[in-house]
Amino acid sequence: MSPKSIIILIVVGLILVAVVGLGVWYWKSGDNATGEGEVVSPQIPAQTKTTVRENIVVPETSSTVPIPANFAKPSTVVAAAPNAEARFRIFSLSIEKDKITPDTLAVYLGDTVSANITSLDKSYKLIQPDYGFEWNLSKGANKFMFDATNEGKFSFFCESCVSSQNSPVAYLVVVKK
Repeated sequence: MSPKSIIILIVVGLILVAVVGLGVWYWKSGDNATGEGEVVSPQIPAQTKTTVRENIVVPETSSTVPIPANFAKPSTVVAAAPNAEARFRIFSLSIEKDKITPDTLAVYLGDTVSANITSLDKSYKLIQPDYGFEWNLSKGANKFMFDATNEGKFSFFCESCVSSQNSPVAYLVVVKK
């Protein structure tokens, strides 16, 4: 082989190495377009807590005070323990077509919450980063319990919802009594 042919082969080899290296870097950077069938998880914020506006009404079972239509009214409210100020609240919600109805739970700081969420159409994965929730909802009835330990308004995200990429699908509002 002539020296000219060797130089051409080396240049072509370097170009191929550079193209393959750039392709690998681009693929790992996440800037590539998604291929058919590829699942991409939304970027869920690490914290979602916002301040609560004044005069939030925490619904009771027998509330006569008007509450917003998107607020869940508890089916049960009882003392969490004898002589305790904290309450045990049971809520029923449903999720269908990537939407939770009603989409807001309002409780008092210290309350214990039981959320009965019925999935009407498919499985979902709900995430609430501040409380550390990752709820896998299968189609049908699902029950989750937690204590309202932090004051504020917290967003729930649906990791498995196609239509709500990075959008909140529900809210937990926790206020002082």
